[in-house]
Amino acid sequence: MDEEAATARIARRHAQILGDAPRIEALSIDEYSADLDPLIRQMIAINQSIDAREADLLTDVTEAQAQGQGQGDMSAVLARLPEIIRTMMRHPALFARQTDVGVTLLTQGKLSARDRN
Repeated sequence: MDEEAATARIARRHAQILGDAPRIEALSIDEYSADLDPLIRQMIAINQSIDAREADLLTDVTEAQAQGQGQGDMSAVLARLPEIIRTMMRHPALFARQTDVGVTLLTQGKLSARDRN
C-alpha cells in the first residue's frame, strides 16, 4: 500500500470514528438550570482543594445565577467554562460519578505528583 492510500484510509477511519462535529453539544445558557447548582458547588470545592484554574470560573457561574443576571451575562460566564464541563453538565449523575473517580485517582492514585502533572 502506498503512502497516499494509507493516508486516505487513515483519514476515512478518523472521520468514521470522530465524525464531523461533537456528538453531544455543550450546554447552552438557555439549558442551564438551578438543578445543576449542587454539582457546580461540588466542583467548586474540588477545584479549590486542588487549586485548579476552573474554580474561579465555576464560582462566577453560581454567583451570576444567584444574582439573576440576564442571559447575556450568564452566556459570557458559561462560555468561559471548558467545553468538557458544559458537555458533562448534560448528564449530572454521570458527571458526579466521573468527578468522584477523578478525585479518587488524584488523592489515592499511585502515580507520583510529578507524573500526574
